Amino acid sequence: MWGEIESLLMAINSVTWLSYLAASFAAVFLVRDLSFKATLIAWSVADLVNLVFTPILFSLSEVDRELARLVWYPAFSMLSLLTIFFIYQVHIKASIQVSRFSKPIVLWLLMMVALNVVRFFDRVVFETNFTSELFKFGLLAVKVWASVAVWIYLYQMCSRSRRAA
Repeated sequence: MWGEIESLLMAINSVTWLSYLAASFAAVFLVRDLSFKATLIAWSVADLVNLVFTPILFSLSEVDRELARLVWYPAFSMLSLLTIFFIYQVHIKASIQVSRFSKPIVLWLLMMVALNVVRFFDRVVFETNFTSELFKFGLLAVKVWASVAVWIYLYQMCSRSRRAA
């Protein structure tokens, strides 16, 4: 059963990443907001790293289940935190004002960190395993929600650009 769920989650994860990638390309050509472009591209690259890194951690769990359990949640938390830091640095170095469309992406990354930290403490530290379903479907829900919202933002920005022209 877990194999089927794992396959479904990986497929949806791949689709959300493709959605971010398509949105990044669309943003480069259709949107003037440099903050949103930079944030979306950084997020897409980080999600690609996440997508590549996941099977590696799955294979690690076949070799050493305990080590994989200890590394899994902190690794993905660090990736999200590094993405936030990179987004911040790009805005500082390029003197870009943070747009209202970039802030939700950073918020979603912080939500991913929070979910990973809560799951780590639940599974590894306290060994209660209360949050397994929340983690499994919560991460996916955040990614799908974020993907839909990004496309809505793109539509709104393109509509505004057309009206202004």
